[in-house]
Amino acid sequence: MFKEEQPVGEEKENWALEQDLKYNRLTAFKLFAMTSSMVISVIELAPFGKTGATALFYLLIAGICWFIPITQMAGEMASIDGWEKGGIFTWVKGNLGDRIG
Repeated sequence: MFKEEQPVGEEKENWALEQDLKYNRLTAFKLFAMTSSMVISVIELAPFGKTGATALFYLLIAGICWFIPITQMAGEMASIDGWEKGGIFTWVKGNLGDRIG
């Protein structure tokens, strides 16, 4: 493949930003994989395997109790005006006030 020619000066900053946006997308699958790895990991699978079918019930309940609040929180944070400028600090400032945020 041919390597793209890198621009110079101010164009270089814009080019770098475009490359970051092009290759660093957070897809729905990546978000799901990151959040589910917090609840279910490989280490816990062996003990769950010994318990049998009841483990599936508990895994399902744990997943529901984890994913519903996480999706609500992520949706609320993503819909904030000014999220691009301050991230989590904008959200805290909007909910808890200027002093804490």
